Amino acid sequence: MRSIGALYRKRWLRHVLWAAILLLAAVSVLPEFLPGIWWIDNFSHFPPQYLATALILAVLSLGIPKFRVVAILILTLTAIWNVRALYPFYSGEAQRSHTKGDSFRLASINLLNGNRDFERVRSYIQDVDPDVLVLLEYTPYWHEEMEVLSRAYPYGERHPQPGSFGIALLSRFPLEAQLERLTPDGEVSLTGVFQYRGESVSIIATHPQPPMDADRFDRRNRQLQALGRRIRSMDGPLIVAGDLNTSSFSPHFKEFVGRKLLDTRQGFGIQLSWPSFTKPLM
Repeated sequence: MRSIGALYRKRWLRHVLWAAILLLAAVSVLPEFLPGIWWIDNFSHFPPQYLATALILAVLSLGIPKFRVVAILILTLTAIWNVRALYPFYSGEAQRSHTKGDSFRLASINLLNGNRDFERVRSYIQDVDPDVLVLLEYTPYWHEEMEVLSRAYPYGERHPQPGSFGIALLSRFPLEAQLERLTPDGEVSLTGVFQYRGESVSIIATHPQPPMDADRFDRRNRQLQALGRRIRSMDGPLIVAGDLNTSSFSPHFKEFVGRKLLDTRQGFGIQLSWPSFTKPLM
């Protein structure tokens, strides 16, 4: 049986390991410096996975006969870079701010237009029992299946449409909502105001394009930028909910949040969203 050292003397194996180390460093860092390239920005969403991979590669790098210190140094810096991205979600500061005073519950669900598990969604809504509900990919058949919610959520606006960009904003509180297209080529959003304990609360439900190619990447960013400008002009309590087709780690999301909004994940740790198959690493 060959020893680990004998395996590492195989040049091709060392090359593969070095390629993995350098590739990991690149996909960790490049989105911060080249955010305008759509496929590079899509690498920004995975710091937990990159951190786990850096630790695994660090162990494997102990067997590199040459330049071991360089490999460990690159992986250490890569790990620190990704820890830096994850730290705000575990700092606890936002959690303290969210536990002060009275609160209500809001749920946002991307129904997935091809999904037919209507009963599971209805059971989830019943269990979570939100006061305000945002439904995305709200198609005509989902509209029919969600009619049973009308008694529990008598206020709001429903905009079913085929495909992936129908939307509904439902509320137990009196709520005035209207459709709005923030950019000429963007998807519709719902904006509304409801009263909670004597105070007006604005809410915007939105679902921009997924950044699956350069055109949709630009359309998503234009919608987020327009939404950011709208938010900066608004006063009072404000909620933005929906599927933004980005993650908290993207430079475009950070720019969108700016100083006006608070990422509700901060202080609560990484919350499972997408991709769900990576749950063990979350």
